[in-house]
Amino acid sequence: MAAIVIVVSLRLGKRTLQGLLDTAPTGLSEQIKPAVEAVEGVVDCHNIRVRTAGPYLFVDVHVLIDGSKPLTEAHALTEQIEERIQRIVPRADVTVHPEPTG
Repeated sequence: MAAIVIVVSLRLGKRTLQGLLDTAPTGLSEQIKPAVEAVEGVVDCHNIRVRTAGPYLFVDVHVLIDGSKPLTEAHALTEQIEERIQRIVPRADVTVHPEPTG
């Protein structure tokens, strides 16, 4: 019985520490990159940052897009990217930073 209490305590302690240190869930960046790069118009996805703050998850990505696109098209593309990330991480706060190519 004491061993079970110790294991549960250690798991809770680890989860609490990860929350306090804004530790990102493992593997999410590796899921996000190919999903974002599959969006038509995205040349590259980089500087992916995933972190938690309390019960909230924050995702920040940089994407290379055609620099000659009008602002309205670039904005529509960032919204598509946000939606794609939301499918992987529902209810996450997503920020997309578009960067022009060329």
